[in-house]
Amino acid sequence: MKVCITLLLSCALSSVLFAETVEVNNHTYPKSETAFETEWTLVGTHHFKYKIFFSVFTGAYYEPASGEGERLKFTYTRSIQADDLRKQAMKHLQATQPEEVLASYSDLTKEIQAAYEDVTDNDSYTLTVLPNQGIWLARNEEVVYHSDNAEFGDWYLDIWLGDPPIDEGLKKDLLNE
Repeated sequence: MKVCITLLLSCALSSVLFAETVEVNNHTYPKSETAFETEWTLVGTHHFKYKIFFSVFTGAYYEPASGEGERLKFTYTRSIQADDLRKQAMKHLQATQPEEVLASYSDLTKEIQAAYEDVTDNDSYTLTVLPNQGIWLARNEEVVYHSDNAEFGDWYLDIWLGDPPIDEGLKKDLLNE
């Protein structure tokens, strides 16, 4: 009888724990989390594959439970050189942004791009933007870049969330559209 009760309690507890997270290709994202004194709520997730077959990363997009801001987390499923991360971001920015806007954010773009390092399976990068506070880039939960310029942060997040984004399916899933 004790075994049955223990088993039932274990099942109930595990279902509560699983309900608090979302799993995407073996990566777990909490439905809510606290960072930068803000409570964040998960909006959407995505598993990004290159040419349909090659898993690259999973992503999760969060919004504050109250107020404004954005939080975008990528967890990688393979090794990627930092130069490749930088090149893809710059390629998209140069293809979608006017020259004068690129020039106005040139120094900040160089700074955030320089903060990227090579990633391997299960490494993560998180971009957090809060109005009037700025943008943070964290690698494996450790801040590697910060700027007080939240407008730059919003602009930089447009790589993934803007019009056009780097990938329409990614944006659609992250924003849960």
